[in-house]
Amino acid sequence: MDRSDPETSILRRLNERLSSDKRYNIAYVIAPNVRRANTFLKVIMDAFDIESVRGYDSNLKIFETYLVAQYKQGITPVLLLDEAQNANRDALRLIHYLLNFETATTKLLQIVLAGQEELAGKILRYRELASRMFPIAINAMSSQDMEEMIRFRWMVAGGKDLPFASGDGAYKALYARSKGLPRDAVKMCDEILRELLAIERKQASAADVELIAQQLNLAS
Repeated sequence: MDRSDPETSILRRLNERLSSDKRYNIAYVIAPNVRRANTFLKVIMDAFDIESVRGYDSNLKIFETYLVAQYKQGITPVLLLDEAQNANRDALRLIHYLLNFETATTKLLQIVLAGQEELAGKILRYRELASRMFPIAINAMSSQDMEEMIRFRWMVAGGKDLPFASGDGAYKALYARSKGLPRDAVKMCDEILRELLAIERKQASAADVELIAQQLNLAS
């Protein structure tokens, strides 16, 4: 089972889709836990294959020149920032500054931030950045959508037949206990697969799912 977080899976799929489109230049970055904005900027520039220098102001100028050149070529650079909850105040301030690179009608850089729940709180405390962003939460999925997500992740991980089917009690228990939330569903699936491996079974029962839900405090 692919154990990456749902938001990471979404960013990876977005990266795959946009990378095949010549109108976009994509940089996928896992947000580093760094203190200095210049260090963070260098990580971003490296992801776009831009050579950086030592000084922060100089790097900002180099990056802006790059963005303008991309704009003139009809290309939109897109920064996909994963694990963005790791970004500190200085990093968020840099992101805010980069969003100021624009023409009279067009943003020169598009930025997508993805992270865990604490990311929302960080952005909301930085009102100037929050006003420039469109928040999207990963909400509960329908039973069919969750089954398709699990099937896809299972296939990516090299699996064949799912350890439960949509119509049986095990899957119904999985959906009920996860409440359709992708992160909880993935956690439960990981633990269910470990349990099946330990007891040498291929199919999970509803009782197996309920036991895992209790262990993960998802039974209520």
